[in-house]
Amino acid sequence: MRIDDLIDSNQYKRNRAVYSEIRARYSTLVDERDDIEYRINLSLESIDEAKRELDRHVDLDLSRRFYEEIASDYPNLEKSFEDMTRFNQKLA
Repeated sequence: MRIDDLIDSNQYKRNRAVYSEIRARYSTLVDERDDIEYRINLSLESIDEAKRELDRHVDLDLSRRFYEEIASDYPNLEKSFEDMTRFNQKLA
């Protein structure tokens, strides 16, 4: 009995080709999945950072003291404390 009697070499070659294509596609899909997971994690980190920025409370008393100190050095200051706080809120 010969090996050719047990295995169809043409079928084996076709199976190898299909197997290689499937492995290549699988590798591509895994790479795409990893890229998507990476981008999702970056987005989640950005969202968390934005939430932390929003959660920071401005110490208005400290800001008022700072404004008064600066205003005493610059008597011609045209903006009020309220203008400054509105401006700071827009920056946040």
